[in-house]
Amino acid sequence: MKEFAFLKFLDMFSTAFGKMGIDYKIMRRLIQIKLTLDKRRPSNLFQGRKRKKSNENSDYTLFLYGFIGLMFSMTIFTSTNIFVKTSIITGIILFMVMTSLISDFSSVLLDVKDKSILSPRAVSSKTINAAKVIHIAYYLMKATFVVSIFSMIFGTIKYGPMFLIIFLVEDVFMMGFILFFTSILYFIILCFFDGEKLKDIINYLQIVLAVAVLVIYQLMGKIMNISETGGYHEVKAWTYLIPSSWFGSVFSVLIEGQRQTPYIVLALMGILIPIIAFIIYVKFISVYFEKNLSKLINSDRGNKKLRKSGGIGDKILNIICPNKVQKQFFRFASNMISTERRLKLTIYPYLVFGAVLPFVFVFNINATMSGAAVLNKIANGKYYFGVYYTLACASMSIVYMGRSEKFKGAWIYDVLPIEDMSQIYKGATKAFFFKLMFPITLLTNLVFLVLCGVKILPDVIAMMINLVLLVLVSIKISPKELPFSRDFTNKYSAGSAFGFMILTAVLGVIHYLATRVSFGIWVYIAIIVVAIVVLWNNAFKFEVKKL
Repeated sequence: MKEFAFLKFLDMFSTAFGKMGIDYKIMRRLIQIKLTLDKRRPSNLFQGRKRKKSNENSDYTLFLYGFIGLMFSMTIFTSTNIFVKTSIITGIILFMVMTSLISDFSSVLLDVKDKSILSPRAVSSKTINAAKVIHIAYYLMKATFVVSIFSMIFGTIKYGPMFLIIFLVEDVFMMGFILFFTSILYFIILCFFDGEKLKDIINYLQIVLAVAVLVIYQLMGKIMNISETGGYHEVKAWTYLIPSSWFGSVFSVLIEGQRQTPYIVLALMGILIPIIAFIIYVKFISVYFEKNLSKLINSDRGNKKLRKSGGIGDKILNIICPNKVQKQFFRFASNMISTERRLKLTIYPYLVFGAVLPFVFVFNINATMSGAAVLNKIANGKYYFGVYYTLACASMSIVYMGRSEKFKGAWIYDVLPIEDMSQIYKGATKAFFFKLMFPITLLTNLVFLVLCGVKILPDVIAMMINLVLLVLVSIKISPKELPFSRDFTNKYSAGSAFGFMILTAVLGVIHYLATRVSFGIWVYIAIIVVAIVVLWNNAFKFEVKKL
């Protein structure tokens, strides 16, 4: 088993652990096993990447965090005061490390296997809990260091060694605050909900992290502009609610010599709140938190009431799926979309990317303008063509229709008495369209419709129709696999994805050119409708792959 450098560092404190009643040898072995297993676990943020080495995704994640830290560390060299700079930097550190803990290490914080396996073998709960806390602390320190290393270097160059000392102490306080806040979040959820609800929430937070990384990168120019122009200098009531302001004030008080009462109060909050939070966590929260973790073993999904038939939903479904087989597989695919966490974690980022990107690019391009000026420019421009980003991202998600964690159950297709297998594809495709792609695309279009007015209504209609065309093209060019019949380890061709993006761009360009001609948009819509009819009759004609 690999000998980690971190374990050799812990050996220096073996006597101290023994005095606290912890069996250091057992704790050390537990941490070694946990770190070894972590090397084999892919990052949730980059699980779509094909791993060539066991730790490739972990290294890639740390590289990305370091890159984001480098970008934001440049605020150190702007002309604004140190309070604004360090508030931005510590805010990014808090966000990145906390979401990393939630995304990749929730399984560590919420682990219920150690006690059930080790407690009957006379391993004390104190030793087990110590191994868990140190395991979490190791990754918190690693993530925090990677995100903050460039800020430490640049800050030390500009402000001297005092900056580095303060930053190192603040990093410790931030890690304690992150651990406390995350545990409180889980504790509250477990008090009111069961383990399945908590797993769903973690799933959505993982999606938020994946999207936030992209948004942060795209908004870099806007954030740097805020820093350069001074940002917020005056401390207002809402500033006291922002943790990054607490930590930023410590630098302002100790380095710039800021002596105004609001800054001193914020600095004291940055020191006292993490200490108090850690004491509360150790003395009270951790005790009840461990008891509530038993809920993770239970599930109430089997207690849900069956949906009654005959409602308006069934009437709409009868219109959408006139064929009985289509209808059944529409319901089946809808249930799979709602319950499969891995599927949601794979598809939802695409959908959210598509919804967010048009607006991110607009505000990033006009980073130096005020909000009102940007909105006015949107209303009078062609920025709504950014919805084609949404169309591309949303329609590409259909290629994951063949993926499932429960793919081994696909043998059922071989025994079902279905003569026309295309009805399975049609039902599942319609479920993906109406459950995932249509709502997010319609929402994005409606936002632009509100911003630009009814004058873009024909364009909205054209883009919604183009979504249907892109879905059918995606079905035509994608590998022909039965819905939910393959594991996620089977990858798709990057060349096909690139070609699909090119097609979306071509449709967008033709759409734009059509708007330059009188009645051109309506001719364009008519052509797209004809293309959809032709594709619908041909896209589902293919031989089914045997399982």
